[in-house]
Amino acid sequence: MNRWEQRWRDVEEGHIPVERAGLKRWSILHRLPYWKDLMIQHLLDPMHIEANVTKSLTKRIFGEKDGKPARRACEEFGVHPEAWIQVSDGGIESFPLAPWILTTEERKICKKRISEIRFLTGFGSCLRKGFEKDGPKWPSALKSHDYHILLQYVLPICLQGLGTQDLRDAICDL
Repeated sequence: MNRWEQRWRDVEEGHIPVERAGLKRWSILHRLPYWKDLMIQHLLDPMHIEANVTKSLTKRIFGEKDGKPARRACEEFGVHPEAWIQVSDGGIESFPLAPWILTTEERKICKKRISEIRFLTGFGSCLRKGFEKDGPKWPSALKSHDYHILLQYVLPICLQGLGTQDLRDAICDL
């Protein structure tokens, strides 16, 4: 039993008040009559975690989640000096193209490749439909399974020859 489980047990048994237990809130799941009998009380859903990671990754490489915080973090950690915010003599900030962002032409090529992939029925049909529309942004109506297929099978293939080698290697490793 780890220290947090012990802490919850002490709170439940009334040895420690909730305010002093260092816990932010009491989960509603603890009220279930069978909760204490479960072997694994906190089980995270890997498919939704993978969907969130893929969504964040794809928005980054498409440039939709790029701004001052990301650039300042690069500068703070001393990585990617080519992506640091540049200030001109007039005090105007400019954002050079970061190595993890695809150019507009590369985005079109990537989306075209995804829209042309033939999937088995029910395997990735929504994925294909989401990319048939022409536009600069990433489709928003994808499901968790679509993001799983995208990360595991589609992105490593569709990014061949696009972006930097470091970007492709990182996505393949992921």
